[in-house]
Amino acid sequence: MRDVPDLSGEAAYEVAREVLLELIAYASSRPDEPKWVASLSDWQGQLGALHPADTDAVQAVLRLRAADLAAIRDR
Repeated sequence: MRDVPDLSGEAAYEVAREVLLELIAYASSRPDEPKWVASLSDWQGQLGALHPADTDAVQAVLRLRAADLAAIRDR
């Protein structure tokens, strides 16, 4: 897995938001695959709840969802 840059504050939020948007776009392009439909709903919920002041949630997205995105890109 690629290393996630050490980000904080607004920069971390923006990167986390972009990660979720890329995952949502990927899953949206696969509406016939149940795995991606379930992930799409989860990622949309995470994006809707994401707030710059919630540093724990932002860091969780950077840590966990960046790994998901890296796995998709490495296919």
